[in-house]
Amino acid sequence: MKIVKIYPDKSKFHFGYLGLDIDDEFFHSDSLFSAITINYIRKFGDENINEFVSNFPKISSLFYGWKSKKELLFIPKFLDFEIPKNLLDRDRKLIKKIKFISFDSLKEQKLKVNKNKDIIYPENIDEDINLFFDHVEEKVSIDRITLKSAEDKLFNISYVVPNEKTFFYFFVDGDITDELKESINMIKIFGLGGRINTGSGKIKEIEFQDFPGFETESKYYTNLSVVYPKSTEVDYIIKYKLLERKGWLYNDSSRKDNLISIGEGSIFSRKIEGQIITTNVMGKNIFRYGKAFMLPVVIKNGKG
Repeated sequence: MKIVKIYPDKSKFHFGYLGLDIDDEFFHSDSLFSAITINYIRKFGDENINEFVSNFPKISSLFYGWKSKKELLFIPKFLDFEIPKNLLDRDRKLIKKIKFISFDSLKEQKLKVNKNKDIIYPENIDEDINLFFDHVEEKVSIDRITLKSAEDKLFNISYVVPNEKTFFYFFVDGDITDELKESINMIKIFGLGGRINTGSGKIKEIEFQDFPGFETESKYYTNLSVVYPKSTEVDYIIKYKLLERKGWLYNDSSRKDNLISIGEGSIFSRKIEGQIITTNVMGKNIFRYGKAFMLPVVIKNGKG
């Protein structure tokens, strides 16, 4: 298994969710897949795109890391994650407040929360960690005919701004071919997320490193990626989050069909594979990434 670390260049990021004014807190695996695939087409053309997609490895969504005295990797809090009793006794609302947990938190017994009460990590980390802060900009719509501002049509654009010690990362389970590596590295040129033409999404460095992987056997698993389950895998879903996935076609004004996926942090009774869904829009094959990147976990209502 590999880990790809992506270092932001003092930039804001719009990861998008339903609209400009509602930003997502991390970049989902299907959007990351689209960004990488578009880069492949930019570099190599679309003649062999079907082969590139069919050989595409499993990837996680793009999450946050923290590099200081110690490096920490964070994932979204999964459903039924067991928050330690001593923390809940101080604040019962942590069940809803916590958004991210460090990998160390899955095995470490002594845990703490940051001052914002949205992150859990080991007690022996002597820093208050804030991975990013929200940033909102008010914009004025421009009339496409008169090219003048429409003062009564204000709208907001929401961004996340990473802390100076924060980086992004995602896991890769499978071969990283030369073409795939080049397509990932091109993120440094073309940026990450939306609103890139307005200066957001800038990346300064990308690193590829080996990662030891996860234990394979467990009673329960959570997904670290957006998942489109196969029909034979639906019965293995125990608890789930639903995500509406939509967007625009690359280099086109056509919209993708809206699809409902299983969101990160859902719970399964076994590992599943998921799938890449192929649809056709105006004679073009559209690939919607939904392979399952699974992590064995222990949940509070069971023994993983």
